[in-house]
Amino acid sequence: MSLTDDPEFRAYRAEAQATVREYQGVMFRHQGEFTLGPHRWPCRFSVRDPDKVNRQAIAAAEAAAQRFDVDYRDIRLLKVHPDDARPVKGAKLPWDGGTLEIVEWSQASDFTDLKTATCVLRR
Repeated sequence: MSLTDDPEFRAYRAEAQATVREYQGVMFRHQGEFTLGPHRWPCRFSVRDPDKVNRQAIAAAEAAAQRFDVDYRDIRLLKVHPDDARPVKGAKLPWDGGTLEIVEWSQASDFTDLKTATCVLRR
């Protein structure tokens, strides 16, 4: 039996997804349009600086910075509203005096189905 077959797991998942919807205005407070060539992804999203999350996020940002050959201070974490299409890797958005570029997506959360994108803020 997989987790998704477990009724208790499905109940927890439904509760987590309902909580995301309840707090969506706070969680996804930005709106914009990511682009890649002629493709467009209008969406609601959140952007976080790993330095303002926790030590684990800082460590992950440092590792990502090494993989993408950028300063870890330019790494940002992005989540897109679950009802909006996720922009693809390489998509960009004007952000904070520069351009926010998606460089990779995480695996989706078992409970919320949200993915976190690792982005680079290029100035």
